[in-house]
Amino acid sequence: KPGEPFSFAVLTGNPSAPGRRHVFLLFNAASEPVAVVKAGATSRARELIAHETSLLSAFAIAQTGLPKLRGACELENLSAFAMDFIEGTSPGDDTSGELETIFSSWVDSAKQIALGETAAWRRLMQARGAAAWSDGVRGLETLRVFPVLMHGDFAPWNVKVSAGCWTVLDWERGEQVGIPAWDWFHYVVQPAVLVRREATEATTARLEKLFMSAEFQRYAERCGIVGAEWRLAFAYVDYCINVTRQTEGLKPLEALREAIHARCATSR
Repeated sequence: KPGEPFSFAVLTGNPSAPGRRHVFLLFNAASEPVAVVKAGATSRARELIAHETSLLSAFAIAQTGLPKLRGACELENLSAFAMDFIEGTSPGDDTSGELETIFSSWVDSAKQIALGETAAWRRLMQARGAAAWSDGVRGLETLRVFPVLMHGDFAPWNVKVSAGCWTVLDWERGEQVGIPAWDWFHYVVQPAVLVRREATEATTARLEKLFMSAEFQRYAERCGIVGAEWRLAFAYVDYCINVTRQTEGLKPLEALREAIHARCATSR
């Protein structure tokens, strides 16, 4: 009723998306947001809730940038978890230092694996079927890297910044053993394609500038991907097209994939 304090608000989620979930924003007596509950009832929604809950349970305390899990529940027809409400704004343009700090903290320096051992790479190979890699990209699956905690949808709109602290939200695509640099590529490419709608040449130039930056070069050295940057970027864009099947911005992504492919042929 008008004049009465809020108790909760609901974001109903995309009804067309598989695994639709509902997000509840909970308020205190002063109508201040204090907690967020994400819930789902369908089998796919419950699967996504369980995946995000498991990842946050495993990493929230130990890793930079992850929200704290308050609790979770599994009922007969419902799965849900709760976390603190995160205040803040999306990050601005000059973020290289913060990104290096977060992504470097997500590197598992204790082990080195072949890229083809990651679940994301296996999904990509399965989605591509019999389609062969070109000469510029072939053999990337044998590259030995230090794996990373990977968000899977690391874009400015999934980050909150408050008093200089970054919190990354929406971990439903998270991977405990992920592919280095793909989150950084996502952060650069998705706003360029979906928000700025810039020309392919401009996005390619953004990637080139990224690869030349001191922050990314230190990160690449830490992950063991020096010299494979363009090939990894090609694989990332191919993943967006063939695995996540991104529909919005598909044609610009296809054009970007071709432009990156040309760079792969000249960067080896």
